[in-house]
Amino acid sequence: MIRRPPRSTLFPYTTLFRSGNSKSFLTIGSAISKSSSRCSMAPSMKSNVSTTSFRPMCRLCLCEIPFRDFYELRSCGCTFCRECVEQYLKIQILDGNINILCPDGQCLKNGVVTCLEIEKLVDVDLYNKYKRFKLNTEVDLDQNRTWCPKPGCETIC
Repeated sequence: MIRRPPRSTLFPYTTLFRSGNSKSFLTIGSAISKSSSRCSMAPSMKSNVSTTSFRPMCRLCLCEIPFRDFYELRSCGCTFCRECVEQYLKIQILDGNINILCPDGQCLKNGVVTCLEIEKLVDVDLYNKYKRFKLNTEVDLDQNRTWCPKPGCETIC
């Protein structure tokens, strides 16, 4: 029997620093993101940056990101950097998921990513694939609809 890994394995670091206390979350995350080579700035640029400026941290990649690069999900209000949300959606769509939930495994509102958000965040080909998966699932689940049996015909009967 093949078991699917838990959702948190897509972004394994997200489960390490989740807590209800956002102040402790930011403190821990700030310390980690400062030491991260992928997210930190070049040494020559660090001297020009004010230490009093606040940059929020993405809960998926644990990087400090400017406000303009964040994306807020409509259904739940959770915020993540746009790059992480795009990657998350790409993985979910390629896995064939049509009900895409908020990437935060502990989202209190159990948010769902809407079709409009998916269209806005992914490229056209990937969005068309998502729509196709969704239509196939809807037809499979509806006993009153079926695909036309004629070869090459893509009509729903």
